[in-house]
Amino acid sequence: MTNNTITLSDPATMLKRLCAVSNDGQLVHGFYPVFLEHGYSSKDPLGIVALFNKAIWLFFIRSRVSPEVIHQVFQKRDEFVDALVPDESSAAETKSLLVKALQY
Repeated sequence: MTNNTITLSDPATMLKRLCAVSNDGQLVHGFYPVFLEHGYSSKDPLGIVALFNKAIWLFFIRSRVSPEVIHQVFQKRDEFVDALVPDESSAAETKSLLVKALQY
């Protein structure tokens, strides 16, 4: 694992990027807010993976969405990572770690 530090963008920019992936109302109101709370914060790729997993868990519990909706989020995970992590190298590392984390 490299020592990449990722600084998340401001909440408005982050929301715009996430909505470019999907502007589904369930995601905008239930999934994206977890990321938006971390605007301007710095994380390494593993921290982004932890944040993604936290967002999934909270989205499922709070919104009581169906497993099918969660599956759709997993299907777009690479696009969500690209929206959050503009640096290609850091995004690639984050995606690799996310795949490993989701295998367990």
